Amino acid sequence: MGMILTAFALFSSAPQTQPKAPNPIEAARMNNLGAAYMNQQLFEKGLKAFQQAATLDPNLAIAKLNQGIAYLNLQRVDEAKAALESALKQDPKNPHAWYNLGLLAKNSGDAQAAIDAFKRVTQGDPNDADTRYFRGTA
Repeated sequence: MGMILTAFALFSSAPQTQPKAPNPIEAARMNNLGAAYMNQQLFEKGLKAFQQAATLDPNLAIAKLNQGIAYLNLQRVDEAKAALESALKQDPKNPHAWYNLGLLAKNSGDAQAAIDAFKRVTQGDPNDADTRYFRGTA
């Protein structure tokens, strides 16, 4: 009986793991580091930094968007689509997410999905030349 009580005392006094609070400053720093890697075409390193940023602050919508862009550059289409759609759940009008979904659809041969995504971008910025070009070519 004494051993059972001792074991219970040991387990009950063990530190409880609390979920970590978001760390927006460190998350923003990691997101910026990921952007720097992307500018150097170091897409895997950029992706890892964006993933870490999203872990540090799950509310940092740009980290999810940037993960989608990194996946797109790595030609990991399914993961890119999932990340971009996740970014749109946080911000349904995000033109950058729609633009990249349009590129993904265009490059996957889905012209109608590309046109629909690019339409969403031009609703917010009808003069975006790149979007108009890709919408026209789709």
